[in-house]
Amino acid sequence: VARELRAMDNSCRVIALDIDPVGARGPVGLRDPDIEFVRLDLRANPQRFASLAAGADVIVHLAWIDPGDENRIDPNRTILSMVLDAAEAGGVSHLVVMSSATVYGAWPNSPIPMSEIEPLRPNPGFFYAEVKAEHERMIVQWRRRTGIGVSVLRPAPAVADGHVSWLGDAVMNAAAMRAGLDDPPSQFLHLNDLARAVAVAACEKLDGPYNVAPDGWLTGAELRDLFGPRPRVRLPVAVAERVEAALARSPRFPRPAGLLPYTMHSWVVANDRLRRAGWKPESENDEAFVEADQAPPWVALNARQRQYLSLGALVALIVAAAAAVAAMVVRRRRSVTAAR
Repeated sequence: VARELRAMDNSCRVIALDIDPVGARGPVGLRDPDIEFVRLDLRANPQRFASLAAGADVIVHLAWIDPGDENRIDPNRTILSMVLDAAEAGGVSHLVVMSSATVYGAWPNSPIPMSEIEPLRPNPGFFYAEVKAEHERMIVQWRRRTGIGVSVLRPAPAVADGHVSWLGDAVMNAAAMRAGLDDPPSQFLHLNDLARAVAVAACEKLDGPYNVAPDGWLTGAELRDLFGPRPRVRLPVAVAERVEAALARSPRFPRPAGLLPYTMHSWVVANDRLRRAGWKPESENDEAFVEADQAPPWVALNARQRQYLSLGALVALIVAAAAAVAAMVVRRRRSVTAAR
């Protein structure tokens, strides 16, 4: 993102903050005296962040901590509040915030594709989407009160070779298990295109929500072709719900709770508004997917071996779901016994 900002405006100075010491050192080979990398944890040192924000023209807020699904506590809300407070106190003229296309939700009646005029209605239970939607509501209220412009970017799942976003990883892994009869269309955004979108939003000071996605989308059949000869399991919705609940609790097969509707219904978005602002994607959906996809060893198996593996995967998933239900029953019985 720092490089894209400098490429669009070589007169600007960029201060890039990262809690990760590797990220704080900056990309290997990058030599630009007008890009300064600083290691900083906003939560641990908000005063330092406020001092860096003072006098800045634009703040780009990309930080995200996976809140998990267990306790449904969002640590990102505190960070966002710190950023908003620092932006207001520091006299910042514009803010860029990363949201997600998941805020639209995935519903049977969702338009294909969805534009920015669609309401925010994330599917209940998918905590990531619920959190992102709540952050957008916070930003709208802050924008009305302060008058400071805000770009709210709503990207499709972002992927690249060796660098896959949390959501992109979840969506790509979910392709191995489907519920219902049909596969919805999918989108995969290259991380380089997302970085350019951030730069356009910051340099042009775009105000309001903007979808970030490649042109078009992959049909269910096209995604199956790209997925290749790998085991895929199709389950009845009721069984898939139990399997998803089991996988969400399993450290061996991490899958976020509530993702199932996003594998059953469309939530692809239109990029027309951002295109009109001067942004243009360079990678197609299939190109981004192929670059990011790490084909597992069993792709080389023959058809019969893959069939056996698929059956084994199905049995494992059903057993996992049954074990989770049994565990819940045991816990409930124990709790009832204790209450007595």
